[in-house]
Amino acid sequence: MSTIIRSGATPLPRLLGTLVCGVLVVGLAAGCGGLDEEGQKSADSLSRAFQAEGLTAKDADCVARGWVEDSGRETLQDQGVLTKDGAFNTKNTERPDKAVLESYVDAYFDCVDYGKYEAIQYDKRRPDIINKDRFAACANRIDQDDARKAMLDDLLGKSSETSTEVNHQLIQCVTNG
Repeated sequence: MSTIIRSGATPLPRLLGTLVCGVLVVGLAAGCGGLDEEGQKSADSLSRAFQAEGLTAKDADCVARGWVEDSGRETLQDQGVLTKDGAFNTKNTERPDKAVLESYVDAYFDCVDYGKYEAIQYDKRRPDIINKDRFAACANRIDQDDARKAMLDDLLGKSSETSTEVNHQLIQCVTNG
């Protein structure tokens, strides 16, 4: 997870920047369900926001589509993630509820290579001290259930032993790869 995600007091765009989640590998929406035209517009808007936070276009599209399909466009609008017209809401500072954030975390981990994304985020902060390939391999050894729980706790603004432990393991990846 990135510092963007971990900072509970940041505005929603920063929260989603990981959420961007950072962080996920398989195409969640490939071939399933499908979005109507309005849902696709919302997914496209979210994807652009995720790309701005460092996700690849493929990963960002996957996360955005999965989130809109799972949570629903209307719910994301009600929670302030999307504006009335379905665009990503850059002005919202309210935290979505747990179910909506769980949906995001699920989409993230279904679409993004956790270790690779974490390596990108750490490299942005300290490019002089990490080997991205070794860091990514190390981060991918972190228990994915723990990483998911830590991300959700961080997004909810909750401190947890799991979050502390995952952060500790990520720091170990910096020093030990």
